[in-house]
Amino acid sequence: MRAYKLSSILDGHKNDVRCLAAFPGDALVSGSRDMKVKLWSSEGGGKHWNEQITYEGHTAYVTSLAVMPSNESYPDGLIYTGSNDGKGF
Repeated sequence: MRAYKLSSILDGHKNDVRCLAAFPGDALVSGSRDMKVKLWSSEGGGKHWNEQITYEGHTAYVTSLAVMPSNESYPDGLIYTGSNDGKGF
């Protein structure tokens, strides 16, 4: 069995990250127990990540994420989030 090797760090949440999803265009979306969702862009082929946007609105931690790629109706795509507050955005 090969040893685990950390390849990069997303530094910006105030609590543990509960979910990640790939976003088109070399980006990631993360959800955390800090009740926030963050969009990250990649530099250096995924070795370095820069926080681009922070989404707020949940009143409990974010438990799930899904990404819908761009289409005619939503040219930038969509990010769906779920939380222990019983709400989805």
